[in-house]
Amino acid sequence: ETLLPILSFGLAGLAQSVRFPTTDLGIVWLTGGALIVSQSRGPWLAAVVMGCLAFALNLRHGTWWRGVLIALPTLFLVASPALRFRAHSIADTQANGERLRMWQAGFKVIRAHPLLGVGPGNAGPATVEMQNALDRADGGWTHLHNSYINTAAERGIAGLSAYLLLLGCFGTALFRRWQRAAPGSFDGRQALAGLLTLMGLVVCGMTEATTNDTIVLMVYYVAFGLTLPRDRNVA
Repeated sequence: ETLLPILSFGLAGLAQSVRFPTTDLGIVWLTGGALIVSQSRGPWLAAVVMGCLAFALNLRHGTWWRGVLIALPTLFLVASPALRFRAHSIADTQANGERLRMWQAGFKVIRAHPLLGVGPGNAGPATVEMQNALDRADGGWTHLHNSYINTAAERGIAGLSAYLLLLGCFGTALFRRWQRAAPGSFDGRQALAGLLTLMGLVVCGMTEATTNDTIVLMVYYVAFGLTLPRDRNVA
């Protein structure tokens, strides 16, 4: 997940720059290759969505053909049997059985403690009875592999609402900054990088508990700090 903010700056440069951005292409290839080798399926999905969004927002600049270049790291998937198997497992319900059980357990916790949840860090202990012997033998669940379910289970609907409101405020400010920026400008590139970072966090949160990892959150907050408008009037 920590590679996605770096990828967002490379994608923003490829999509926004008037001249061909060789450095940004290198960033995209390097981080894209690292993401693929990491075999983390959630960040894979997030990276695809980020790439599509970057070029969907900038079709008017005639940069669509650059999108073909950023897909080259996916050749790793074709070349490696292990990576192909990992990619196929994304839609395999049997391979994702434990994750599905985590989400079901999370919904049970939310129904039992809807308003304020069971407290930060307690999603795992609260679902011990729903874990099987193999789960407990591996140390048990420490989170529920979904930021939204995990946040609602630990902090209740109130906590989840606050988190979604924060993301919504980030997204609104970044989108307004991007709309007002001149095509190809530094402001436009920074705002687009922030939007892509936000999209990466949102998509990754559907399969990973990013809100439970302090290092991951700090990387994203630093990226938002670099890209959010500095003038209150811009937002």
